[in-house]
Amino acid sequence: MTEKQEIGLRAFDKVMKQILDLGQSSLSENQFLAFRKMVMDFFADGRRSLIGANQGRCGESKETTKEAVNMDG
Repeated sequence: MTEKQEIGLRAFDKVMKQILDLGQSSLSENQFLAFRKMVMDFFADGRRSLIGANQGRCGESKETTKEAVNMDG
């Protein structure tokens, strides 16, 4: 992965976290769960576009934790 891709992925993660925080603070739990799924699907599509479609759903290693979003900041 190139440095520009890594920078782009960090930006995706930061924006996604901010959107999820806003949704969590303003929606009921059931609404938030649906909203969270929609947002994560949307950002997953963008991440795959950024890193290339040939690398699988979770990045080069195909391990869920490798490209996982740190929701703590």
